[in-house]
Amino acid sequence: MNCEHARQTILESFDGPLRAELHHAIDNHVATCEACRRFAEVQQMLDARLTEALPPAYLGADFRTSLRRKLAEPATPRWSESLPVMT
Repeated sequence: MNCEHARQTILESFDGPLRAELHHAIDNHVATCEACRRFAEVQQMLDARLTEALPPAYLGADFRTSLRRKLAEPATPRWSESLPVMT
């Protein structure tokens, strides 16, 4: 695994768990590459700070119902009404 692939995979690991073989490959790479180890440490620190600073978004109980209703409404052009008429 090269450093570019390792760093991309490290970033992807914050989105969800990695496959076992990919997780193992990252662990092996980071164990031998100081630059990628520092990169992973910085990313973990940033993730922890952001998680602490930004509370998770709360969606009200009626969010899904409201969203479905809005999606079901026919789309109406909004900005084209203000365009000048071309003759």
